[in-house]
Amino acid sequence: DSPSGSQASDYSFTAPTIAPVAGSITPKALTAVATIGGATSKVYDGSTAALGASVSGMVSGAIAGDTLSLDTSGLTLAYDSAHVASATQIAASGSTGLRIGSSASGSQASDYSFTAPTIAAVAGSITPKALTAVATIGGANSKVYDGSTAASGANVTGTVGGAIAGDTLSLDTSGLTLGYNSAHVASATQIAASGSAGFGIGSSASGSQASDYSFTAPTIAPVAGSITPKALTATAAIGGATSKVYDGS
Repeated sequence: DSPSGSQASDYSFTAPTIAPVAGSITPKALTAVATIGGATSKVYDGSTAALGASVSGMVSGAIAGDTLSLDTSGLTLAYDSAHVASATQIAASGSTGLRIGSSASGSQASDYSFTAPTIAAVAGSITPKALTAVATIGGANSKVYDGSTAASGANVTGTVGGAIAGDTLSLDTSGLTLGYNSAHVASATQIAASGSAGFGIGSSASGSQASDYSFTAPTIAPVAGSITPKALTATAAIGGATSKVYDGS
């Protein structure tokens, strides 16, 4: 307002120099959550690796136009034990990060404040690895009659398959008894196994335990067997009266 009716053109104006001042932009805080999912059980393989499990999560707090996700490539998932009897959970180790999928503003990771989420362990289990076993009766399948059904000259041999790499397994036949189906020459026709077979761990690079495997005893087919007669020796002598009175005979 001017009592003289002044106009802008009545003045000569030079714009002032405006000095810049220090200023800053602080990172925008993000929130992240993550959980362990996927397969939480596996068959025994001698390791703690939880290869079937996975981590999924989300990151929130991005500005409009930004798509953010949780980077889980730095995580490792593992069971708390490699063994069937003692594995109870799966936990995550390592670190998560922030991934910027797309940004309308050209956002950079440093534009955000990211705190890795706490990832709770979950229940997990390891199931026994199934083994296969085969066995046959061999050795001597005939004996001389001794009054018993024991087939002491026969034996059982077999193999156990399905072990993990680094384990050496064998068939334990100490619980088996081999016997003829009759103690007699005339009726003994076969030898069969009774009792139960097991398996033994000879050596293990992973420290495997018997409970880490599922073992089903093999069916052992009877084999033909026979008992031969026991040879006897006989001796005889004439005794008694060696003289008589003549009687015409």
